[in-house]
Amino acid sequence: VALKSKNAILLREALTNLGPAFVKAGQQLSIRPDLVSPVVLKELQKLCDAVRPVPDAVAMQVIREELRIQNVEEVFEELSLVASASLGQVYKGKLRNNQHDVAIKVQRPNMRRAFSLDLFLLRKFG
Repeated sequence: VALKSKNAILLREALTNLGPAFVKAGQQLSIRPDLVSPVVLKELQKLCDAVRPVPDAVAMQVIREELRIQNVEEVFEELSLVASASLGQVYKGKLRNNQHDVAIKVQRPNMRRAFSLDLFLLRKFG
């Protein structure tokens, strides 16, 4: 069981390192108990909401650019990372002007380019 678990971790890490399209493929496998063992299934399910996040500084820059603001604190009183997945990550926030709780989904930088490259490689070599 320990060896199966270690191999499952290595598979998840390899898919993560290969890029977003490969993470998506792993996510699809994570819901297919007819194709993979329970040990692998459990490990691949981490790809759905526990992918290594981009640094907060990078995500905050994306938010500033998208909202065309100088400082995130202008809009949000609170902001904290909730989940990180293959294409982006989600922050929980509280709006400064009306105290409403909001969810902010931040797409990973250069995602379109990275995903397109992954798909090209899959078509060419897959």
